[in-house]
Amino acid sequence: MGDAPIRLYMSMSVDGFIAGPDDRKGQELGRDGGRLFNWLDERMSTGINGQVYREALATGAVISGRRTFELAGRWQGDHHDGVPIHVLTHHVDAGDVPPGSAKFYTDVNMCAAEATSSWSRSVGSKVATPHICDTA
Repeated sequence: MGDAPIRLYMSMSVDGFIAGPDDRKGQELGRDGGRLFNWLDERMSTGINGQVYREALATGAVISGRRTFELAGRWQGDHHDGVPIHVLTHHVDAGDVPPGSAKFYTDVNMCAAEATSSWSRSVGSKVATPHICDTA
């Protein structure tokens, strides 16, 4: 892997959830899941919320799980600033080409290596599966 660190940027409730119950297309954050992101109301502040937001946007690449990628509408191919989006998945259909800067991976080590290989700044991870975070 490259020298760039991999950092996990997620909004999580105290009980360990990143979305409300019943998350699905059209209700991506689940019932009342948006409250986990209320801190974004102060993302332009000079306080801690603004600092976390600026750090997340300073990443040189994004690693995401497939489900998050799909629920987010594939971020229309651009998570932020055109940085590469590396999507970890169990299976890739032959004709499924991700949009924009996104690329699918079935191997966690390859995903992490390619995400960090060309960037000197950190890689943001939006992976919600703990076993993936442990191995990345």
